[in-house]
Amino acid sequence: MELKDWLVIIIPIASNGIILFLFQQLFLAKAKKLERTNTYKQDVLKDFLSQLQEFYRLLRDISKISDRSGQEHTFASLWNPAANFMQTLIVFADTHPITINNTKLGFKACRDKWQVITDLLYEDTKKNPSSISRECVRLFGREYLQLNELVKKCMAACEKEILE
Repeated sequence: MELKDWLVIIIPIASNGIILFLFQQLFLAKAKKLERTNTYKQDVLKDFLSQLQEFYRLLRDISKISDRSGQEHTFASLWNPAANFMQTLIVFADTHPITINNTKLGFKACRDKWQVITDLLYEDTKKNPSSISRECVRLFGREYLQLNELVKKCMAACEKEILE
């Protein structure tokens, strides 16, 4: 065989090998990027879930004292940390909007329900700063139960999202 024949055989084999190698590197780079993105998303969701669980614990503590009368100072002492924690959750969700707000977690509904409750309490205390009216307590109880349910749904959705 002449040199020309060898070149006709070797050049297509070598060029195919080079093209396959380049495609392999491209796919490996995309796979690594996807893995990093998924790991980041999982870490963010785990942090968010732990914060949601802490917030839910604070809400349960509030419900324990809500049934007893004459404990306004206790209510305020538990409500203020819950309010601060909700602000922390909102900041966390705004810091990670793609992971938290664009998933099916339902945190926007929790945020909206929280706003309804705080508006309700604000309007009632604006009328009478020393105490909360019976109507406000009734409305607060209903909205509060809905918030509890929304937080539970959000935690369940977050757990489901982590497992996927």
